[in-house]
Amino acid sequence: TAAIPFIETSPRIDLLFTDMVLTGSLNGRQLADIFRQRWPDAAVLFTTGYMPNAVFPGEDLGHNTAFISKPFSATDLAETLRRTLNKG
Repeated sequence: TAAIPFIETSPRIDLLFTDMVLTGSLNGRQLADIFRQRWPDAAVLFTTGYMPNAVFPGEDLGHNTAFISKPFSATDLAETLRRTLNKG
């Protein structure tokens, strides 16, 4: 995906916000795994319009990870981002 060169070259990233379902060869979990290789302590926030267990049944999404269901309001997103970034 287009995010990978950015992940690999950025001087600092505090949070990855990604949909669990992506177009192309990677899904959001795979992108997060690549992200965590470079930024192991950074936060990850997943979103999807599907139930998370339908996309990744029974998977532990990892430490410092959060989820927000679509549709969400700007207020809900801001609150989830705040909570997620404060966990780290």
